[in-house]
Amino acid sequence: MCGIFCTICRSTSSSSKIYLEPCHDNLKRRGPNACGSITQKLSDSVKGVFFASVLWMQGCSSPTKQPLVDAEGNILLWNGDILDGTLRNEGECDSLILLTRLQTNDVLNTLAAIQGPYSFIYLDRKKMQLWFGRDPVGKHSFLFNISEDAAVFTSVGVSSIPSLQELPAAGIFKLDLSLGDFTKGLVIHPWEHRKFDISRMMDQLNVYTVDVPVTHCILREFSFQFNFDEVGHNFDFLSDPSVSGEDCFKLFYQRSHFTGNVEKLLALLRRSVQVRIGLQPPLCAGCIETKTNCAHSKTAVLFSGGLDSTVLALLCHEFVPESEPIDLFNVAFEKISRPQNVKQKNKFDSTSSVEEPKPSESNFKVPDRISGLNSFEELEKLCPGRKWNFVEINVSREELNKFRKTRISDLIYPLDTILDDSLGCALWFAASGRGLLDGESYCSPARVLILGMGADELLGGYTRHRKTFERSGWEALNKELLMEVWNISLRNLGRDNRVTSDHGRQPRFPFLDENVIAFLTQLPPWDRCWFPNTKPGVGDKLLLRLLAWKLGLQFSALLPKRALQFGSRIADSKEKGNIKCHRLTT
Repeated sequence: MCGIFCTICRSTSSSSKIYLEPCHDNLKRRGPNACGSITQKLSDSVKGVFFASVLWMQGCSSPTKQPLVDAEGNILLWNGDILDGTLRNEGECDSLILLTRLQTNDVLNTLAAIQGPYSFIYLDRKKMQLWFGRDPVGKHSFLFNISEDAAVFTSVGVSSIPSLQELPAAGIFKLDLSLGDFTKGLVIHPWEHRKFDISRMMDQLNVYTVDVPVTHCILREFSFQFNFDEVGHNFDFLSDPSVSGEDCFKLFYQRSHFTGNVEKLLALLRRSVQVRIGLQPPLCAGCIETKTNCAHSKTAVLFSGGLDSTVLALLCHEFVPESEPIDLFNVAFEKISRPQNVKQKNKFDSTSSVEEPKPSESNFKVPDRISGLNSFEELEKLCPGRKWNFVEINVSREELNKFRKTRISDLIYPLDTILDDSLGCALWFAASGRGLLDGESYCSPARVLILGMGADELLGGYTRHRKTFERSGWEALNKELLMEVWNISLRNLGRDNRVTSDHGRQPRFPFLDENVIAFLTQLPPWDRCWFPNTKPGVGDKLLLRLLAWKLGLQFSALLPKRALQFGSRIADSKEKGNIKCHRLTT
């Protein structure tokens, strides 16, 4: 993970310093292993400032300092991982591979061949063009703002910088720096599979030109077209009240098409987890400076004990050396309970006083802690030779309020809703890896954090998916599931990337691997989830539940979906998640 930053401005403007200085510390925390900057006069009227911090995750010997400059004066800022495909070269730094390819190939074809998460900035010095964008799913954060005389691009901002917005993962962008007004030089090359909503993107971003589309090597095209009149399934056993949830999985699995789909998904997820674990130096955060090979934990899983995280943890076990522990980060927020029989203070009586009860430091037995411990026990039984570190991350309300104000609010920015606040705070504390291990203080040295984002969007895991089906049927659900994937960059992933990376860890999302997405989105919705005559914990994410059941995760396979903000008890269920959160600004 890296922090990248660029400001292009008129030579008479001081925007570069105004923007970089407040972002500097947040950028460095993303990339603690190396950093560098370049300030250049690009023409008589335009200057540029380029800054990058590096989290060393590829290349054998040492981190590669950025920004990178080639012999022609072109500049590359790369925040990404080439995980697979033709551009991957085992043991080499991917930013150097990319710069070399850009010297001999055009920008669009080079980026279309990349499999993996990224955001990037590339200056074509000769043509005075600035290229930038995110991977087609938008797994890495990218914020920007373009005005007449200045343009700023950054992995993470601060709320004191006005008008920053998330860059949609809609295509590859190009800014013509030779024009007198930067706002008139923005061009988008849309991803081929996103052409259907590019007009909306143009309105949002004031894009004046749409150029030739880009066809990604894996995410080529997605179809809304299935024969929705012939679903072809008849699951009579679902009407039998004596059939348990586990028996349902057995009966579902006897259908040959489910068996084949489970095997295919398992193979793709195994490959996705394998490359995301294997692609890192064999050094933990504590030993990377001395470059001393160690047997400390290098891989962690954000672990609620739910279906998604437990499946990923079990797959991690297959590829992490058995001599190394795997850290399971389980976060819980202190619930403040008020005494039931305390007489309320009379609001008209200025003399009455009832002492507010102090929060209990032991009140962390939240739903995700309970399910986490149960799934942890199941993992220990299935993998008796593995050392699992179940890290209890207990957050008091005092800590929550303190770090929300001093750190998290800037990381969440420019998002600002109650849902952004609760999820952003929960993820920031969880990703810290600071908690209790067997009752003793522990700070995880893992540098890769595996997260389950994308499973609900791809496999029909949210309550709203069941409601859409019940209201409008399979065709409406299919459209909603596709839109879930293409909206996840703006709604979730940029924020999630900013808050988790603040601890110098690399967040990686196996469910959002391009091959996994391509496979699942080509399945009709009824082969991913099944809502007729099923309850939560069976029909939602059915394909993944069958996979978990096949792997022996009998407890996790039957767990209903529970959102992180409610399972960790950070959120108040009475608050509406889509309204603006004033806690982020006070």
